[in-house]
Amino acid sequence: MMLTRLSEPEADFVCDQLRKALAEADRPVPGMLERSSQEDAISDWLSDHQVPETPDMAEQFRHYGLHPQQLDQFAQRLPAEYLGTVLSWISSHLTTERMLADIREASKRISGLVKSVKIFTHMDGGADKQYIDIHTGIRNTLVMMQYKLRKGKIEVTEEFDETLPPVYALSGELNQVWTNLIDNAADALEQQGNGRLTVRTQRDGEFVKVTVEDNGPGIPPENLSRIFDPFFTTKEIGKGTGLGLDAVMNIVRQHRGSVKATSEPGHTVFTICFPINGEAHSISS
Repeated sequence: MMLTRLSEPEADFVCDQLRKALAEADRPVPGMLERSSQEDAISDWLSDHQVPETPDMAEQFRHYGLHPQQLDQFAQRLPAEYLGTVLSWISSHLTTERMLADIREASKRISGLVKSVKIFTHMDGGADKQYIDIHTGIRNTLVMMQYKLRKGKIEVTEEFDETLPPVYALSGELNQVWTNLIDNAADALEQQGNGRLTVRTQRDGEFVKVTVEDNGPGIPPENLSRIFDPFFTTKEIGKGTGLGLDAVMNIVRQHRGSVKATSEPGHTVFTICFPINGEAHSISS
């Protein structure tokens, strides 16, 4: 309805500018101070041109690159009496488009999370050992833990040897290993503010070695020898059962492997080592 009062060239101009804004929506996101400054400049422009600012109009224009320089083109090409109506219509359209983009992104994330849950719990496979890509389980565990890691502002680094062959293992049980180790590291880094977690995989002869490292406060020497004991925990009441690392030990032993921990302030490392083919009877150092 609004565009019927414009001439054909004016309507074409508005539509072209809208298409251009939508096409360039994936531009780099500026920092908070820069965003605030840009939105203030847009609000000032709207006020100077007597355009009633609808909720989120400045924010939407900033997001889609409609800064004062671009808005000047609207003021130059459109009748003054239609400027506010046109910009209000554009803002409404951009809001709708952004909502749809958010819905599409949320749907994509939900789909990915469902897939990760199925793989994580091994719903798509049997209960017997089979040859698996060990990185799939680790990555899906990190997906499952991403909320806790983001909440703790923990930087995660993956150093994976992508040449590793499939390993003969129980996928679901190994996921419990990765979950317990990553969860413990996240707890240790929770209050740090600059936490770093590194998960590394590498081949060691006929064995695969997985290390989970963090830069947390470390495990006191008097506790290090007891962390794999059943029911031993240093977490506050209600946060730990003392069975997580005991489960890790049992699962790794079931895979004919070994687990060890080293720790000092600022550097804790858990190392898991088990045979690639599930048949080795000795573990390399």
